[in-house]
Amino acid sequence: MGLESASFSLNHLKGSTVLMPGVRMPKISGEVSIPDRSRFTVEAQIEFPKSYVEIDIVTIQETAYMTNIFGGDWKKIPAESLPFNLSGLGLTMAEIVDAIQKPKVLGEERLNGIDTLRMVERLIQKTL
Repeated sequence: MGLESASFSLNHLKGSTVLMPGVRMPKISGEVSIPDRSRFTVEAQIEFPKSYVEIDIVTIQETAYMTNIFGGDWKKIPAESLPFNLSGLGLTMAEIVDAIQKPKVLGEERLNGIDTLRMVERLIQKTL
């Protein structure tokens, strides 16, 4: 059976990802249901005025919902207006899982009636 879903956390050990000029993302975490559903929490730093924000994003096929950084209210937006392209992320996650050579199993747990493994692996950027 192929990968149906994955949870992940991406933390930059050094630096961050530029989402747009003046906004950097040091961390993102989320869950992906293959092929076309996802939920993310983006932690970002705004350079001026210096501030830290957390944005939640949900995508369902071509539709996206994002929280407002000022009040946390959800707003429906076109997926192409997000600061990064999430199309095909489920397949990308499946490719990353396939590329993992020696994952370390941290434990087993049952989530929503499904047996799951919690694994960790350090990936080098060029692997992605």
